[in-house]
Amino acid sequence: MYNEDKASHTESDSRDYLEAITASKKDPSELIYYLREVTFISLHAATHTTWHTLLSALSMFAIYPEVQQRAADEIQQEIGRGEVTTDSLDKLSYLKAVISETLRLYPAVPYPLRLTKRATVAGGFQLPRKITVLPLIISENMNPSRFVDPKAFRPERFLDDKGKFFHDPNLGTFSRGKRACPGREFSYMSSSIYLTKILQHFTVAPPSKNAKLSEIGADFFTSAGRLDELRFMRREGAPPIRDVQFDTRLSTIVREVIAAQGKKDI
Repeated sequence: MYNEDKASHTESDSRDYLEAITASKKDPSELIYYLREVTFISLHAATHTTWHTLLSALSMFAIYPEVQQRAADEIQQEIGRGEVTTDSLDKLSYLKAVISETLRLYPAVPYPLRLTKRATVAGGFQLPRKITVLPLIISENMNPSRFVDPKAFRPERFLDDKGKFFHDPNLGTFSRGKRACPGREFSYMSSSIYLTKILQHFTVAPPSKNAKLSEIGADFFTSAGRLDELRFMRREGAPPIRDVQFDTRLSTIVREVIAAQGKKDI
């Protein structure tokens, strides 16, 4: 795959992520190693966070049917029963607000890892140089000075006066600055696609009227904010569900990574 890409690639024209990396890594062995490492880590991180976000957001839809209905109405108005495109996703402001509010209350990762470059003071504590710090994301997201009534589930807090979605800098889920999570936009895009397709076809409901969200446990928040069970009821007039076979350049990389696992410790 590397040889095929190299033969068709020009330095001034990178058509995708693979070609951009190919241009930056001149040594083929270094490129292959880098791709294996990045692909493995990215897939693990993206799979976990997307899975967590979807289950939590679907649980929010089940618990708050008025939120689900508003998101479904937005999808019907902007996309209808058609296919999801990049342009149509940009119009789903309320759905993205639901995702943001879900991740505010139930971040997929409890804390990022940071290393102090110099001695500093944080929260009244003296921190020496070169010490590992684990800032607790939920403490930022539940700070009442940043979010009014922080325990309430209110997607509207991520909409501006015109009803358009915006990234609130107070949201600590993806961190900030140079070390901010590079997968933020991927997270919003993948979660939006899945949730859109689900709401096009189904209404989500809790297993019972008394169903409650799981609470924070010993597994560092990752099971919190979800229902143990969900019911999916087919929407009237929903389009047929198609069986889609994925065959892309990325899937080729993934297959190569999986195959390499049995041959080399990556």
